[in-house]
Amino acid sequence: MANSKQHVVVDAQLLQTSDRKRGMGLFTASLLNNFNAREIGMTWVINRRLGPLDEENVLLAKRLGAKIIEVDLLHGGDNELFAASVKTNRQRIDAAVAPLIAKCNRVTYFIPALFSSEIHPVFPTQGTMNIQLFHDAIPFLYHTHYFKDHGGIARKDYAQRFVEFYKTDLFVTNSQTTADDLVVYFGVDTQRIVPILGAAADRSQLTPRKPSGVNDDFILMPSGDDFRKNNTRAVQAFAALDTTSKLVITSRFSEGTRRELQALCPNAVFTGSVSDEEFLWLLDNARAVFFPPEYEGLGMPLLEAVERGAVIACSNIPVFTEISQEAFFYFDPKSVQDMTQALLTILQVDKKTYIKESSVEYKRILSIFSWKKAAKSFLGALEKGVPASPQHKLAVFTPSPSSYSAIGKYVFELHAELSRLFDVDYYAEDGVTAFDPTRPNILEYAAGYYPASSFTPEKAQQYEYVLYNLGNSEFHIDTILNALRLPANAVVHDTHLNGIFDWLERQRFLTPARRQVEAKLDELFETKNTTCLVSLASNQKVVFCHSDYATNAIKQLPVGGSPIITETILAIGVPTIKLKNLRTPTVSFAGIISEDKGINIVADIAQNKNLRVKVFGFGVLGDSPLLQNLNENVQVMKDLTDKEFQDALSQTDILVNYRPNYHGETSRSVLEAMRHGAVVIVRDIGWYGELPNDVVVKVRAENEIVPTIRELIADPQRIQTIGQAAKAFLMREYGYKKYAEALQRNMEKNAA
Repeated sequence: MANSKQHVVVDAQLLQTSDRKRGMGLFTASLLNNFNAREIGMTWVINRRLGPLDEENVLLAKRLGAKIIEVDLLHGGDNELFAASVKTNRQRIDAAVAPLIAKCNRVTYFIPALFSSEIHPVFPTQGTMNIQLFHDAIPFLYHTHYFKDHGGIARKDYAQRFVEFYKTDLFVTNSQTTADDLVVYFGVDTQRIVPILGAAADRSQLTPRKPSGVNDDFILMPSGDDFRKNNTRAVQAFAALDTTSKLVITSRFSEGTRRELQALCPNAVFTGSVSDEEFLWLLDNARAVFFPPEYEGLGMPLLEAVERGAVIACSNIPVFTEISQEAFFYFDPKSVQDMTQALLTILQVDKKTYIKESSVEYKRILSIFSWKKAAKSFLGALEKGVPASPQHKLAVFTPSPSSYSAIGKYVFELHAELSRLFDVDYYAEDGVTAFDPTRPNILEYAAGYYPASSFTPEKAQQYEYVLYNLGNSEFHIDTILNALRLPANAVVHDTHLNGIFDWLERQRFLTPARRQVEAKLDELFETKNTTCLVSLASNQKVVFCHSDYATNAIKQLPVGGSPIITETILAIGVPTIKLKNLRTPTVSFAGIISEDKGINIVADIAQNKNLRVKVFGFGVLGDSPLLQNLNENVQVMKDLTDKEFQDALSQTDILVNYRPNYHGETSRSVLEAMRHGAVVIVRDIGWYGELPNDVVVKVRAENEIVPTIRELIADPQRIQTIGQAAKAFLMREYGYKKYAEALQRNMEKNAA
């Protein structure tokens, strides 16, 4: 008879690596140390090829009553990329956990550090609920820094690990910020994420010790030799002060970096790596602690500073505002001037008075961010995971997920939930214009991934379902050609496809006579809200639309009883954490910016010198006359990465997305601005007009936009109310899981 006790198998290889004393290892050991052995059974898998567990972790395993299984697993030291180890490691893990699966009702397999480069952890083939501790998405979000050679070894090894990422049934995260990243950038359903949070490293048994070379009058900056730590701006900000205080910077730096930073700020003191005891002394004796990073997944040093009662100035980034909106002095990490002002403020603070006034908030923070609570949350999450069971093979046509195409982005973000329902292969198009990747192309390594031009009738027979994503751009050439000759199921993203059909004719993919057929069909059936969709739509089995406008437009075509036309609300993820508002009101234009999207009013809006105006996104028309010789309060940003794009949206108060010429599309940029709580001004037409009146502001004419902005800026409470309503609306209606299930339900229901 199976054992009813919950059993957790921990992939403990991390505790055998050099990462065991760094963030991921400290977090994992602290979490395990707070588990209650009476509540769960536990097995640790360690790697016979790595060094032994240290004495501290051997004692921890013993206290938890964990059985240790040694398995011969391939790892980073074998000079193989992750993908080369997967098959072998999975076979060996399957054999190791099979006896447990046979005797336990439920076995959870826990990977605490999938992306630790020294190890190659994998989930068993079947029989377990798979749980992963997700620490951060830093390499993905900052790919232009971490993967400068976009085809390099580091990028491939990182991307290949997403095979296991997509086998994860439940994610636990070290912060709500990291959970938000899973939702926003990877499309993971919120019900599959549990933020267990984290806490300060446990150093309660240690005695503080003064490090050498440090005087008593200093501000402490815990840092590292990494661009994310924002060291250059930080030392420039400190150098602008008129003070005899020193800036003490911890962690190891290369000699070159140290020289560069010290040249900018002679008052900087570099301690190198310090012991735990020395770090405690620095926290206790600093006039204040200065945290200037651009991004963190948790920020354990900040929590340690709270625990030691320090005065804290830190970046206005989500993970810090998540900890507290009130306890710290916030600054814009991209502004040296703003950082200097924050440093001036903390130098003038009386530490004893400030800490006394902040004691209630500091206690609240520490009551939330505790290891006992993290362990309790982890154990409470174990029953929530449901193993995936994809039954059928599906081919999806898509623009390259790393391109600027919003459709490619949507397909990538949908994969986390779609892959739980189908065994998905992708047939992708790179278009004809060279582009810098907006995000790493994870699907190239995490799923079957092929050129769309390679699809054939023979390949079509390998799939139960085929899904075309139809759009009016260069990324849909082979998609449209295959949809015409091998009809199946289609998502219509644009109801006017005349642009891509004209291009197909010019490039001789279609003969002039064939192109003329589409024009004749549109003329014959007097299509008003579509172009070049008659032959495409009439042959598909199911046509999915994202609006009433598109659904009704296609229903007016001569499609008869086939295809089935169904409206499915476009999916998007919504973050929970919002930044503290430190800025001048910002009005933005975002997305694939063109003169067809209302940018002719940028100059008019910028006449208000109390506003910041931003024009940003992908394929921005920097050479457009409309974006030349503008006021200094206008910033134009071209070809952003996805992270840069989201950051700009998160700092937007009002987004203008006025379409003088509407083509039946939905707007990803509108939804993305709404999810960050921005107020979006739209033209009251088509899909835009279908959005509820309380989540966007609708205008009927272009000359209404500037007065509307003026009214909104004068009423900050209205901006906040609309922004909150927009986020709530998207969270309620626009989930990826709901969208993926709608695709599955309709394709299966209408299968031939």
